[in-house]
Amino acid sequence: MEAALEAGLGYRVETFVRSLAEVAAMAAKPVFESGEGVAVHVGFLRAAPTAGALKVLKGLATPEDQLEARGREIWWRRQGRISDSPLSTAAFGRALGQPGTLRTLRTLQRLGDRYSS
Repeated sequence: MEAALEAGLGYRVETFVRSLAEVAAMAAKPVFESGEGVAVHVGFLRAAPTAGALKVLKGLATPEDQLEARGREIWWRRQGRISDSPLSTAAFGRALGQPGTLRTLRTLQRLGDRYSS
């Protein structure tokens, strides 16, 4: 998939593919719940983080930024605005030693609702 995208677009595109069943399971049983003033994001990785990377990731957590690794996903619960957090996709990539992409829990729920019917 990445090769086809690169050939068509002329630049490298990182892809993080999950099955509909995987997305629906994450949406149905999130690690964190969202709520008033709380945002939940899921970071998709190519591979589960190493033990060393998980230690670094835990060091990024703050009272407002809770982090939990589950397989190839990193769950992030942010109390307050995302833009006020010191964390970002780039920060996760540096900590984990691999690229990733973030999506909101609501996006996963919408995908699950849309394609599981």
